[in-house]
Amino acid sequence: MLSEINRRTFIKDAALSACGVAAGIHVFHSQSDARQLATAGYEGPYRISLNCYSFNAQLTGTNPQMTLADALDFCANNKFDAIDAQGYYFPGYPTVPTDAAIAAFKTKALDLGIAISGTGVNNNFGNADAQGRANDVALVQKWIDVAVKMGAPAIRVFSGNMPAGYETKWDEVAAWIADSIRQCADYGKPLGVKVIVQNHNDMLQTADQIIELCTLVNSDNFGVLLDTGSFTTTNLDADLAKALPYATNFLLKQNVETTLPAVIQLARNSSFQGYLLIEALSGDPLVVVPKYLAEVRSAVSQTTGIAGTGVRANLNNQFVLVRSFAGCAEISYSVSAAATLWFRLLDSRGRYMGRITSVTSPAGRGSVSLDLRHIAPGSYTIGCFVNGIQTAFVPITNFRL
Repeated sequence: MLSEINRRTFIKDAALSACGVAAGIHVFHSQSDARQLATAGYEGPYRISLNCYSFNAQLTGTNPQMTLADALDFCANNKFDAIDAQGYYFPGYPTVPTDAAIAAFKTKALDLGIAISGTGVNNNFGNADAQGRANDVALVQKWIDVAVKMGAPAIRVFSGNMPAGYETKWDEVAAWIADSIRQCADYGKPLGVKVIVQNHNDMLQTADQIIELCTLVNSDNFGVLLDTGSFTTTNLDADLAKALPYATNFLLKQNVETTLPAVIQLARNSSFQGYLLIEALSGDPLVVVPKYLAEVRSAVSQTTGIAGTGVRANLNNQFVLVRSFAGCAEISYSVSAAATLWFRLLDSRGRYMGRITSVTSPAGRGSVSLDLRHIAPGSYTIGCFVNGIQTAFVPITNFRL
C-alpha cells in the first residue's frame, strides 16, 4: 500500500514551436527535442477505495444492519487500500459527529491500515433559492472541518439539479454552482481538504459540462470525482478521456457498459494517479463488491503487469496535447516501435468527423502539428491510433481559429 497520496504529474516546460499550417503536418523525431513532455502517462499501481454507497441499504434506515466500523472491517478483510466514508453514514447526519466518534473511526482505520480517501455530503448548489445555496455552503464547510479531524484529503459535493423553469439556462445555473463551490474550495484550501464534484447525471452529464464547470470555478483546490455511471453520452470512453485530466479520483461503477481494462488505460494515458473508487449498484454487496474488486484489480494488472501476467502493449504509446492555436493543434507522442499513426477528429458528442491525417513514425518520441482550419471553434477530441488500434483520446477544449 502506498503511504501518501500520489500527486498527478503535469506537462512542464513544453517549448512552443511554429505550427506549420501551410504544410498541414510536420513531424519531429528527436530524443532531445525540447517539446518532449516531462511526463506522459502513468505506469504505477493504483490504490482502490470502497465507496460506502455500495452498502447504502445496510448503513441507513431506522435499523441499520452495519456501521462504518463494520465497513472498515470489510475493507481490511478484502484488502482495500482505502475507504470513502460519506458523512450521511455517520449517525445524526447532517449534524457533525462528535470529536470522539471521529477519533474512533480514524483510529480504527489506522489500526487496520486503511486510508481514508474522502468524505462527502448531500447538497444542491443548483437551488434557485440563494439562501438554500448558502445553507449548503455552510454544510459543506462544517464537514470540511470533519474531514480535517478525520484525516480525509477530499470532500465530495454534488453540483445539484436543474431547477424548474431554468431548463434552457444551464450557463446561469452553472454560475451559481461555481460560486458556491468556489466558496467551499477557498475554505478548504488552508485546511488541506480539496473539494471535488461528482458528475451525477444532474447538472453534469457530459465531459464538456464538467470541463466548463472546472473553468468557472477556477480554483486549484477543486477537482472532479469522475463517475463512469452518470454520463448521458453515446461514446462513454470518449467523454471519460476528455474529463480524466480534471479528475482527482475516479469512480468505477458495477455494470456500467464499458470494458474495464480499456477504461484503466484511458486513466493511465491521462496521467491520472488518484484513487479508484468502486461502487456496487445491485445485488448483495457482501458478494458483489469482492467480485467487482477482483475485476478491477485484474484490469489494473492488465495495464501495468504488476501481478506478473499483465499486458504492457500500450504503455509506451503516449499522446498528449502540447497546445492548440491559430487553426492547428500540436500533439506530442511516444511510440514503442515503428508504427503508422492515425489521427481522427471527434465532435463534442464523441462522433467521428473523419481522419485528419496519418504519418509513419519510427520508435521514440516526436510531435505532430494537425491542421484544423476546416473546423469551427468549439471543443473536440483527437482519436489517436497506432497501426489501426485506437490507443488514446486527446481532448481539445475551447478550440479557436
